[in-house]
Amino acid sequence: MNKKVAIERVLELRDLIDRANEAYYQEAMPFISDRAFDEALSELRELEESFDLGTEDSPTLRVGGKPSESFVTVEHPQPMLSLDNTYNEKELRDFDKRVRDRLGDQPFTYSVEMKFDGASIRLRYEDGQLIVGATRGDGERGDDITENLKTLKDIPLRVDEVVLKSLFLEIDSDWDDDEEDEDNRNPSFVFEVRGEAYMEKEAFVRLNDFREEQGLPPFANPRNSTAGTLKMQDPREVARRPIRFFGFDLIVEGRPSPPTQIEKLKRIGDLGFPVNPDYRLCRSVDEVLDVISEWDLSRHSLPFETDGAVIKVNEQHYRAELGTTSKSPRWAIAYKFQAEQATTLLEGITLQVGRLGSITPVAELKPVTLAGTVVKRASLHNEDEIHRKDIRVGDLVTVEKAGDIIPQVMSVVDADREERGKPFQMPLNCPACGEELVKLDEEVKWRCINPECPPQIRERLTHFASRDAMDIEGLGEAVVSQLVDHGLVHTFADLYQLSAEDVEPLERMGKKSSKNLIEAIEKSCTQPFQRVLFALGIRFVGKTVARDLAFHFRSMDALLEASEEDLCAVPSIGPKIAGSLTAYFDHQKHHKTLEALREAGLQFEMPDQTGRDSERLGSGDDESETGYRWFLEGKTFVLTGTLPTLSRNDAIDLIERYGGRTSSSVSKKTDYVLAGDKAGSKLAKALKLDVPVLDEETFLEMIQNQVGTT
Repeated sequence: MNKKVAIERVLELRDLIDRANEAYYQEAMPFISDRAFDEALSELRELEESFDLGTEDSPTLRVGGKPSESFVTVEHPQPMLSLDNTYNEKELRDFDKRVRDRLGDQPFTYSVEMKFDGASIRLRYEDGQLIVGATRGDGERGDDITENLKTLKDIPLRVDEVVLKSLFLEIDSDWDDDEEDEDNRNPSFVFEVRGEAYMEKEAFVRLNDFREEQGLPPFANPRNSTAGTLKMQDPREVARRPIRFFGFDLIVEGRPSPPTQIEKLKRIGDLGFPVNPDYRLCRSVDEVLDVISEWDLSRHSLPFETDGAVIKVNEQHYRAELGTTSKSPRWAIAYKFQAEQATTLLEGITLQVGRLGSITPVAELKPVTLAGTVVKRASLHNEDEIHRKDIRVGDLVTVEKAGDIIPQVMSVVDADREERGKPFQMPLNCPACGEELVKLDEEVKWRCINPECPPQIRERLTHFASRDAMDIEGLGEAVVSQLVDHGLVHTFADLYQLSAEDVEPLERMGKKSSKNLIEAIEKSCTQPFQRVLFALGIRFVGKTVARDLAFHFRSMDALLEASEEDLCAVPSIGPKIAGSLTAYFDHQKHHKTLEALREAGLQFEMPDQTGRDSERLGSGDDESETGYRWFLEGKTFVLTGTLPTLSRNDAIDLIERYGGRTSSSVSKKTDYVLAGDKAGSKLAKALKLDVPVLDEETFLEMIQNQVGTT
């Protein structure tokens, strides 16, 4: 392979891995097996090293996915690293050899724990009180999902003080609760428990049965349902889901940690957290392999999904000596059970259209039983992957289904037979709407960019109506599907032509629900310009980019006239985003939709320097003239805790309306911290750095006073 070919393959692998990370961590809808993901990552790492193609943003240097934009981002005090994976005895023995080479003759043991198929989280406690619960995110930062995690019955909100003091005293024999100095008169017990949130198999089946009864799409597997549940915006909905938790790591701040992993697991249990009792202490790699063989046979009878075993050097004091890479610890590794495979006939290849128009080839298979279910379809990923594996209709193919996710075609069994079918050729037009397909940037996937393409309409409308976009209450997936199926809505603008009489005949609607929905649609016309931009669902344009575009260009007309060079003048906009914006605005059908939305009354520009603005300020006088001033321009706010009357989105809207911006972390550059009930470490850091702290009342008074003086 020459360097040119290597560069092309590296770009292809990075695109695949980035999309797989986004599907796994952000959307909880993976399309590739763990094994295939690891193989792609390994191939990418090898190519980067062999041809000196490594970059700072390569997925080989990242743990997982970027934190979601739907939650506040928190930094992990200690990184939440991922584990390297092994799939056979040789690879595990290689790991054992590396450990022994580094430790020399020093005696050590291994702890062996089941690898749960769920979502990794961390729980931070201060003086026994749960302060922060977060996802792993990218390993350095994750999503703050504390309120959601508080609904999990397995997670204690408070640890008994007597138990806490007893354990801290046993861990650190030099610590004395009776010391007279101020620090020990008011001791601070700070620790973190890290573990896995998961869903049991039977509960998962019941949840999917319920979703199907409600006309909702079923989850692909327990892991997806768990990840999706933890990212829900309403903790009350999370509480209705049967999420469980197992702890597997304990970090004590400011005092020694328990001396071994086995001791950590016991301490986690003593603190009141569930711990899977089936962990083992092994004195050799042969004992480890015996345990793995035992669990591989028994795993299907467990009430939860497990896809392997986690092997760790048991003794804590060796971990610093063994160290870590940028991504994984050298003192631990995961052994993944072999995925189940089957052989069957590839009867055809069809094309599936995604939300943003990506075209995914799908294998239509002769039905075959795999991992306990009948498989009829499997992912083929993209055109290049089909050609690389030389997959053709009529081939006998190997199909793999790891962790109950979407099956995929791994290879062709009879590639050397005579009279094979013709090589696959991607059509020039979209199979759903007939629009010409395009390739954007250096992507390997073809896309349909027609905004009226039927398979895309449902997902686009759902995004348009979502909480962070137009926030249309009552317009969820089920209602959107009915509106599209009944031919009532084809574009965003069609929503604003609906009447209560149009909606009332739909299932589960009725007069009151129909009236409420139409009122919610009409109310959405008041959403600010930056939300309208985000709601359009333009590729790469998230909430932050939409806000920056709105504040820079001030109106839709100015944005439509902007060149790629003009767009790149915005600090947060690079060539990739600029190209996506120009491609979107160059499409004639998008122009028609935008004009229809303008006529419907949506906000297509930022407010003038003077004008009316009494909303949310409590003036009580809708007719009063209030001045408008960008008095928060250049000011950075950090939000923490729960405000008495304003939701987080309401507070952010007010800050941005008057020219300010929000950040997820407190630093010396922070201008204000807006704090509510149960404010945690951010408030403490603000006080330490002398950053001004506002409560909701003071914040609203500040805005009212400034607006009223103009």
